[in-house]
Amino acid sequence: MGNVAVACVSAAESTSPSAALCGWPSAFASGTLFHLECLADTSGLINVSAADGDRRDFTNSGAVSAFEDALRSAAGDILFLSDDDDLWATTKVKSFLSVFESQPNVGLVTSRVRLIDEDGWPLPNSRINRGGRFSPGFWQNALRNHYQGSAMAIRASLLGRVLPFPKAKSFLHDAWIGTRYEIGGGKTVFIDEDLLFYRRHPQSLSRAKTRWNQVRTRIDLLLSHISHALRPTTR
Repeated sequence: MGNVAVACVSAAESTSPSAALCGWPSAFASGTLFHLECLADTSGLINVSAADGDRRDFTNSGAVSAFEDALRSAAGDILFLSDDDDLWATTKVKSFLSVFESQPNVGLVTSRVRLIDEDGWPLPNSRINRGGRFSPGFWQNALRNHYQGSAMAIRASLLGRVLPFPKAKSFLHDAWIGTRYEIGGGKTVFIDEDLLFYRRHPQSLSRAKTRWNQVRTRIDLLLSHISHALRPTTR
């Protein structure tokens, strides 16, 4: 899990001195906790969180649950998502915050994604990054998701709308956040610059899906939205 250190340093270099990185390693990523704790001790920017007060008592709950726990424990008005495959452009945070500050009605900002290989060399655009393009709208993204979690930032005020994430589904947190925001009429801003460099390697969590699995993912997402809409409201 050597990319964890590179990803954290990359993110830290893009952030302002008042920012903090909240790390929530999941059990399937062996060694992640060790790297994060070492960086936390030396950088002063990284906050390693865990459930139940025991920083080494992680269950193998998967990436979606890990992101949910991290979002719940994060502080601040603007929340950036990241994972161990990422490199951030040095101007990423400044560019995102400029949009949030100039457009108070915007709750979600995303950017173009550049694919890179294990050694950081550029790869051609592909289905993974939607050819470097982005399409807003609920139905566009319910049928073909353009939201890449590690290229997104959201206002913390949106967490009540998107949490909790549906459990044991074939779609990831980014598709849920994006479509939940879209279905409520939210405005997304796409920055047409390579501000996120997404590393592709054999151990990547994201893998190419078969046609059937793509259909299943779309059905899962739509059914989850229907279930969410029909759930009893609490008074």
